[in-house]
Amino acid sequence: MLKALIKKNLFQILQSFGITIDNGRKGKRKRQVRSKGGVIAMLCLWIFVFISLGAAVAGISHMLGETLLPLGLDWLFFVIIGSLGLIIAVFVNGFMASSVLFKAKDNELLLSMPIPSGYILLSRIIEIFVLSVIYTAVVFIPAYIVYAALKHNFTFGGVILCILMILFNSLTVTAISNILGWLYTAIGKRVKNKSVFTVVLTIVLLGTYYYFNFNSQKYLNMLVANSLGIGEKIESSILGYPLYQMGMAASGNPISIVICAALSIAFFAVVYYVLTKTFIRVVTSSDKVVQRKFDKSKQAEVTMQSPRKALFKKELSKFVSSPVYMLNCGLGLLFFAAAAVVLIIKGAFVNELIDMPYAFLSYEMAVKIRTDYLPLAVFLVCVLFTSTCDMAAPSISLEGKNIWILKSMPTHASDIFIAKENLQ
Repeated sequence: MLKALIKKNLFQILQSFGITIDNGRKGKRKRQVRSKGGVIAMLCLWIFVFISLGAAVAGISHMLGETLLPLGLDWLFFVIIGSLGLIIAVFVNGFMASSVLFKAKDNELLLSMPIPSGYILLSRIIEIFVLSVIYTAVVFIPAYIVYAALKHNFTFGGVILCILMILFNSLTVTAISNILGWLYTAIGKRVKNKSVFTVVLTIVLLGTYYYFNFNSQKYLNMLVANSLGIGEKIESSILGYPLYQMGMAASGNPISIVICAALSIAFFAVVYYVLTKTFIRVVTSSDKVVQRKFDKSKQAEVTMQSPRKALFKKELSKFVSSPVYMLNCGLGLLFFAAAAVVLIIKGAFVNELIDMPYAFLSYEMAVKIRTDYLPLAVFLVCVLFTSTCDMAAPSISLEGKNIWILKSMPTHASDIFIAKENLQ
């Protein structure tokens, strides 16, 4: 049974990458598969994506290696690369762990069958582990290639060591992702509006990612310039001990390899044990319901609304209740708000950018750019932000099977379309 569950989850991994293959079923439950050309195209696309990410990691590794390796800080090189891989993998798997472990659509069906809950949990954790291996390998393999090239030491032992470090780091990534998924699920069940909570959390994470992405070169230069001091602090601190052992293990220290393996396996085992004790309770617990006492002195008021107003409220509630809908179709609203905040906080910097042409061009050309081209550029930016607000476009498709409810209502079809357009 465990083998069947693992096989099912591996099929889901392929589906998450857009690669759908035959599941061996017949009839209505037969999976709609892609053609061979479509599968090959998707494989080529993902290979290109992973090679591009690997090339970026290789560039970072080369810059770090040229500075750290001559100083004998091989372990710090792998600490930085390993931390980068851990952050990327956890960032990708954090939200996924919640949906894979606790919010899967077939959780109740599987729990109602004579299948041990530990098998269900273990099969889903293996799915997260496989994804962690993929994301971690994208970082570690280019780093090891660059490391071996700089050290002029390509050996079979280095290949084995690279595989071991990918597995050890993937165990750690899986454990951290499971913790984040558990926390996200537990907090989400206690939040009144889960959709807004999900959107806010996603925006915060995306903002953090883009902040560090835009300032990555500055932080890398800071790491390189202060490598000796940073290495001493990591080596001497208690919190930096796992990182130090991971770096030493990746650089080939046998004792550190054993310690790193023990720490990774122990951490994963503790997280797995806690999840086995709380899995059924978290999965079967319903969302928190706020109970309110009925006040007889306050009589319920029923207000009559026009069909268009009622339909508009329905569309608005649908938009607010779906995090995916809000993020995909309302992100331009966030861009407008962020642009306004930037103009208020960084007004002086924006003015410097506007006046920059006067320092490099003639006065006539600078005036022409400011009066003719600058307003056009601002207009194009506003058009770009507005184009990302397409709430009305998918609203018909989102009705799905419930479209017959709107058709059966005593209202004109024009009122339905106008309500959807008003949301836009």
